[in-house]
Amino acid sequence: MTKIRTMLRGGIFVFLSFLPSTFAAPSDGSLSRLVVGTSWIRTVVEDLTDHAVKPTLLIPAPMCPGHTDLKPSDLEKLEKCSALLIHVWQRDLPNVAPLLSAGVVSAERVRLIEIQGNWIIPEVQTSALKEIAKILSELDPQNAQKYSARAAQRSEEIIAYAQKLKTQLLKYPLSQDYVVCQTMQEPFVKWLGFPVVVTFERAEDRSAASVAKVVEAARKSKVRAVIDNLQSGDPQTGEMLSRMLDVPLVVLTNFPEGLEGTETWEKMITHNLNLILKALGYSNDLRQ
Repeated sequence: MTKIRTMLRGGIFVFLSFLPSTFAAPSDGSLSRLVVGTSWIRTVVEDLTDHAVKPTLLIPAPMCPGHTDLKPSDLEKLEKCSALLIHVWQRDLPNVAPLLSAGVVSAERVRLIEIQGNWIIPEVQTSALKEIAKILSELDPQNAQKYSARAAQRSEEIIAYAQKLKTQLLKYPLSQDYVVCQTMQEPFVKWLGFPVVVTFERAEDRSAASVAKVVEAARKSKVRAVIDNLQSGDPQTGEMLSRMLDVPLVVLTNFPEGLEGTETWEKMITHNLNLILKALGYSNDLRQ
């Protein structure tokens, strides 16, 4: 594996590792019928295989992973899959747990990804790359070195891009931009540097008292926006808070491909951030 020194926009230097040769999908079919639980896992698998492997997605990116019913065609794909890669928290969801307990997918074909936290956070994403590279190496040992090298390369790219983004954000007074945030988006919004005054849950966990507390805290801090999560599947709560507080509503995606133009980690993080900046009245979009 070779390395070269290259300069990214913003004056950040990073060493990028290149794979020793072009990746080719394994000929034995070990990854030919791969099924993955979310678009996060699919994006990482495609990253690690240079898009030579195209996994079947179980839960559509815009949908809530725990509230999406599977179709009969999904069951057929699971029965025939070479392996099923899911987040460890998906194992107990009502749409997945019965399939596992019924043996629709045999236990030896299930791979649990135990990475905790929001995968849009750079450190979490790099951990996911390493863990999924290990899983792919177990399924396809002949390409193990390439998976490991690609994971290292992507990790370097992600950390460098995150640093560049943070440098560009220094021109904005984010510490003064108080926001209300849906719980699932809080880690990302805080990582960007926005002060999250208070969070809110989706409708099924909402009560009049909890909404009143959110509104009271938000008004005291004079929040500038309400940030909601697309995959929560509950636009009513964010819309209601936006109206009550008379501030813009921003809906972010928590999974790649959830919104147009969010197909990669870099595109997703930039798209989400630009939605917030636009809602707050900042005119200059950040570019990948």
